[in-house]
Amino acid sequence: MRFNGVDLSAYADNLTNAHPQLFESRDIAPYSNGPGSNPRTGPTTDTLYFGRGVRPRTIGVTATYRY
Repeated sequence: MRFNGVDLSAYADNLTNAHPQLFESRDIAPYSNGPGSNPRTGPTTDTLYFGRGVRPRTIGVTATYRY
């Protein structure tokens, strides 16, 4: 909305507050020289994964005054 030099705008992101996992990945890929082995450290035992999702619900208002 715009009136008397003031611009107001409202925004919302992820209104349903859904949390889908978009992908899952490992921080360090195994260095493999065969099934489950690493020539520098031995067999790969890293089972730590991380996932990425969508930002949580975000609602806000922006106001700008122009003179």
